[in-house]
Amino acid sequence: MDGPAPSTHEAAGVRIEHVRGDSTAHAGARVFTESLDAGTQHTTADVRTVTYEAGWELAREPGTLGVELFGGQQRFDQERARVSADRSSAASASTQRTPSNNQGAAATWTGRPIAGHALVIGVDAQRVAGTATDTLTPAMVAATTLVKRAAGGEQRFFGVFAQDAARLTPELEVAAAVRLDGWQNLDASRTLTLGDGSATTTPLADASKLQLDPRIGALLHVSRDVAVRASAYRAFRAPTLNELYRPFQVGTVLTAANDKLRPETLWGGELGAQIVVEGLSLSSTAFWNRLSDPIANVTLATPMDGATRERQNLGSTRIFGLDLDLTWRPGEAWTVRVGETFSDAHVTEAPSQPNLVGKYLAQDPHHRAAAAVTYSSERLATIAAQVRYLGPQFEDDLNTQPIGAVALVDARAERSLGRGFSLFVTGQNLFDRRYLVGRAGIDTEGAPRTFELGLTYHASRAASPPPPPASR
Repeated sequence: MDGPAPSTHEAAGVRIEHVRGDSTAHAGARVFTESLDAGTQHTTADVRTVTYEAGWELAREPGTLGVELFGGQQRFDQERARVSADRSSAASASTQRTPSNNQGAAATWTGRPIAGHALVIGVDAQRVAGTATDTLTPAMVAATTLVKRAAGGEQRFFGVFAQDAARLTPELEVAAAVRLDGWQNLDASRTLTLGDGSATTTPLADASKLQLDPRIGALLHVSRDVAVRASAYRAFRAPTLNELYRPFQVGTVLTAANDKLRPETLWGGELGAQIVVEGLSLSSTAFWNRLSDPIANVTLATPMDGATRERQNLGSTRIFGLDLDLTWRPGEAWTVRVGETFSDAHVTEAPSQPNLVGKYLAQDPHHRAAAAVTYSSERLATIAAQVRYLGPQFEDDLNTQPIGAVALVDARAERSLGRGFSLFVTGQNLFDRRYLVGRAGIDTEGAPRTFELGLTYHASRAASPPPPPASR
């Protein structure tokens, strides 16, 4: 019952832009489909996503006004298997269908700099609706056996923000911003169907929150080559419909949804510096974050309706670390770039799960690094090689399932054929390293050596007066 794990995906998109005088209008749409076979009988997943957007921008004194409309639809279908202990046979355990849709709009006004100040004011809103329906196929069905469950609801978001970026002196720039977020969870319900055909629908409680988040940052040019920056901020994230109502299974591990999840709030700060000398740029940023009520996949002491994990709010987590980025141009055609991110993320409070205090966050390695060399010649080609490193991490919240470090080598070459056409070839994981990306009940390996050969076409915009630089 184990076999190859093929996947296919298709993507298509179109975007139209029209410039007339000091106004620009655009519209676009994109379709993406993917079909995945996980390599085990009755273990498949299919997704279809359609997104669309349209916008208009007017650049006139005393500023630029931009309006955006966007939306989309998605359908996700999944089948999961019930596997025998010796993995000699499998039967369908459940199927899941998750349709969702969203619609939104945003408007932003960016003022021309006046007396050293540049104002930005904006408003945005979005509606999201979705339902997850699981049809279960237990090994034995009695009158009281759960055979179907469906849950979903609607979310509404509203935000308004303002920012003032000011140059206080020739060397010092300060930006202060504030954002008000409103969130509502409405019309949610859960329907359970038993083996005798009876169904019970339970309305779920509405929820809402209003939060004001400030941010302030400063940039000081110490000299022509050296600059330092600092910022402090607070941020807000509401639980998604997916986290509230959709259970999911990876491998043999089923994670239950939780309709009682609360929003997350983050306090953070950053301190960094940048040095730019001829042909060399070095940037470093230290960061510290405290996340209250973080949403995590928590291992249950006792399984619940077949689920061994559940999404829950922990008390708080602390994340601190350092970003380093070095770019060197030894010649006109050559670029060398090296980057490293160190992150230490721990659970600091977990009232309902005290055994998690001090544990590392799941799927969050201490080290992420990359080094790349690029040669670019308009006459010949653009050739790039890259090494990616991902440090050790844990699959689970209890830190009992380690995933080892891995280094992968990739490359890409692209050559212009003229008239807007380019030919490219890419190779990922060139040395065909075998490495783990998941340990949810069974170990899952990452993609093997993969090559792509393709043709791209870049259409040039018809000759027309471009908008002023400030409107870009």
